[in-house]
Amino acid sequence: MQKDKWQELLKQGARELEINLNDSQIKLFSVYLDTLRSYNQQVHLTGIKTSKEIIIKHFLDSLTCFCGFNPDKGMEIIDLGTGAGFPGIPLKICSPGIELILLDSSEKQADFLYHLKNQLAIKFKILIGRAEDLAQKVEYRERYDIVVARAVAKLNTLVECALPFLKIGGIFIAQKGFDVQNEISQAEKAIDVLGGRIREQKRIILPILHEKRNLVIIEKLNPSPLEYPRRPGVPQRKPLK
Repeated sequence: MQKDKWQELLKQGARELEINLNDSQIKLFSVYLDTLRSYNQQVHLTGIKTSKEIIIKHFLDSLTCFCGFNPDKGMEIIDLGTGAGFPGIPLKICSPGIELILLDSSEKQADFLYHLKNQLAIKFKILIGRAEDLAQKVEYRERYDIVVARAVAKLNTLVECALPFLKIGGIFIAQKGFDVQNEISQAEKAIDVLGGRIREQKRIILPILHEKRNLVIIEKLNPSPLEYPRRPGVPQRKPLK
């Protein structure tokens, strides 16, 4: 796909989300795309490989998070299970004033993120470790304004890992597919125990493909009990019910 065509595709998709990308942002997305495709030939990071797929299913899908919040300068956002930087880095490109932290347990993914950081020359922090461990550390616990996560786990598991990172009044945005009602029902106990409530289930449309998706937006009302999250692997094996 020629560069001018995929750039226009990106602009078109962003406009569908009411985002107008400037030339500097387009250039950063171009560097991101080239770096990801080149690195992915040597180290498998994503099964989505063509420029068109990356633009729609990674870049634009990440930007749908803006349907759930308005970014403010200095807002601290942590992206759980970020992988190759989604949704966090596209959010940072479009809103450079946010303070972004990317968390992943894979050193392979982290190596790519450090490489990408040098290529993009933008500021973000990379944490390597399990969310269950890092959420118990005082420097990360109940600190962040926003937690974001793509479909890295079931919602009841994500809630236990995500809400302890949030300050009171912060929100967790879980990117989910079209059929999410069962996950929400199964997560009600975890949401309550961890001190949250569902603010909104926001139906969105993925640009270009026009696929139906959901953002599950959970607000932090009360401190999360200190015993949560439980040790690594337990929230997934034994979710709260």
